[in-house]
Amino acid sequence: MSTTRALSKEHQTILARIQLLERACLDLLKRRTLTSRTDDGKIPDLVEDFLQSKLGIMLHFKVEEEALFPTLRSVSESNETAISALIGEHKTIMQKFSALHHAKETGTPIDVLLDLLRDLSAHAAREERLYPSLIQSLTEEQLKRIDDEAKRLGYAV
Repeated sequence: MSTTRALSKEHQTILARIQLLERACLDLLKRRTLTSRTDDGKIPDLVEDFLQSKLGIMLHFKVEEEALFPTLRSVSESNETAISALIGEHKTIMQKFSALHHAKETGTPIDVLLDLLRDLSAHAAREERLYPSLIQSLTEEQLKRIDDEAKRLGYAV
């Protein structure tokens, strides 16, 4: 599988996972409101589970920023605005992962988790809308360079 296909598949996987996590969080919040319980033990588990995905998301972002985006920039200057916005979103998402870790330690993670899930979902959906047209303009040689760079970064293609 090529790097660009693998990145797209990861977008689809994270979108599905986020949808399930959001539903679980909202369900827990609803039950917590109805029962007046402050914590049934499941919220910390959801937060910890999602924090475990941070390293995979970091690698995904690194591959995009160091393998895919430089090639897309070389193809057309018109890609710069979109790429800059996506990189900005990467930074925001990573800051929210840090905020989630801190919120987990202070016992108030659910709102931070939901905020992070919304941002990550919007980001992945945006990349899925943008990627097909951007990648379509790449040559086989450029795609191979992306694959080679991704492998160098430790991304299993």
